[in-house]
Amino acid sequence: DKAYADTALATLQTLLAVYPNSDVRDEAEQEVREVMEQLAKKDYDNGMYYIRIGALEPAIVFLEDVVERYPETDMARLARLRMLEVYQRRGWAPEIREMCDVLRSTYPTDVEAREACGAVPAPEPTPSPTPPPPRNF
Repeated sequence: DKAYADTALATLQTLLAVYPNSDVRDEAEQEVREVMEQLAKKDYDNGMYYIRIGALEPAIVFLEDVVERYPETDMARLARLRMLEVYQRRGWAPEIREMCDVLRSTYPTDVEAREACGAVPAPEPTPSPTPPPPRNF
């Protein structure tokens, strides 16, 4: 249940904040990672359900939640890839470019991200501004 997982996460995070040098710190950090993965997976699965039934806007809401609330989880990468697919289905060019920029910078060696963004041009490097010529007085 999500409510229990949220409570467990808050309790573990409080434990780590109040007792940073605790003997159980490593175990608590591992539990935090596991609970965050579970919560991220729940939101990801909800997003995938909405994709399957063709409700793309609610799908994006759930997938964005994964990325925003659980950015360090494995599910965040998958959520970004699914969001890209939704943007591609909708033909939302600015969102496609933005997501590909994020995927390229966040997961530079990821094959799936590279393949998904293969046809989307990488951003052009911004040229350094040239200083104005010296003025003679």
